[in-house]
Amino acid sequence: MDFNKIFKEGADARVEEIIKTIPINWDVHAHGVFNLIKYFEPEFKISEQQKKLLKQLLLYFTGNNHFEGSLSKGLLLTGSVGSGKTLFLEKVFKTYTSEELKVNSFIPFNFKDIAESYKTEGENAFMPIKAKRHETFRERMVVSPVLIDDLGAGDFILTNFGNKVNLIDKIINVRYLVYSRFRKLTHATTNLYVSDFKKHCDERTVSRMSEMFNIIELQDNDYRKIKL
Repeated sequence: MDFNKIFKEGADARVEEIIKTIPINWDVHAHGVFNLIKYFEPEFKISEQQKKLLKQLLLYFTGNNHFEGSLSKGLLLTGSVGSGKTLFLEKVFKTYTSEELKVNSFIPFNFKDIAESYKTEGENAFMPIKAKRHETFRERMVVSPVLIDDLGAGDFILTNFGNKVNLIDKIINVRYLVYSRFRKLTHATTNLYVSDFKKHCDERTVSRMSEMFNIIELQDNDYRKIKL
């Protein structure tokens, strides 16, 4: 991938502490984010509401206080298939924060992959989202911000050693400890809605999600911030 070309060239585009504040040239970076969308999904049609959401995401990941939420919480994007959740976070803003900003990035994980690992490895399946080994000094463990893509997708009630567990509860509890002890954020995308979490998850999990996330619901080409 020729990142610099993709980010800085293309059609014109405009978008009306834990997270580090990064001063940017707004037009250049908004332009670049739109070009990344075109690179990853050339046929993706961006609605006016999605443009407003992208503006909020750009404000968030550059640590701008005009973000309409808390910069000390992660992002939880909920909504239907095809609304742009994974495209925006797992592809566009992962690339943007890693390649352009060099800060405020995260490590992506897929919920279904964690589920498959849990079936065979049990609690060891959570080690990668707790900490990972340092790339240079393998004896060191590094705690990082993460993205859980498709949180709750598929069968999230699993059996391990004869015990039924709710994998959403388990993952949120693991990451809540990381958040409270190390101030490392968790982001997530999900097809579930707030009512689904309240129905299927432990009350403590719902409470912790409220502490951990700015919750943004995408529906019918619109978006709104909501509370659990």
